[in-house]
Amino acid sequence: MKLQILTELPEGITGLAAHQLCQILDGPTLIHLRGKCEPPLFLCVLLHGNEIGGWDGAQNVRIIRQDCLCYLMERVENGV
Repeated sequence: MKLQILTELPEGITGLAAHQLCQILDGPTLIHLRGKCEPPLFLCVLLHGNEIGGWDGAQNVRIIRQDCLCYLMERVENGV
């Protein structure tokens, strides 16, 4: 599984529930949003089982001035 790196949010991602992310993301994804200052804020969202708190938290991040790196990864169902 290859890491996908994006420089903008995929269209429609902010309105999705955690279990719907696989419809837009093709595996582990790093989204680098450029801000006006550094160091970057790093958000790590690991989705597994019925734990959706990480995605809920990431969706609640409001406007930030600094760079933001957001890593998203869902647990693979077949155990890989």
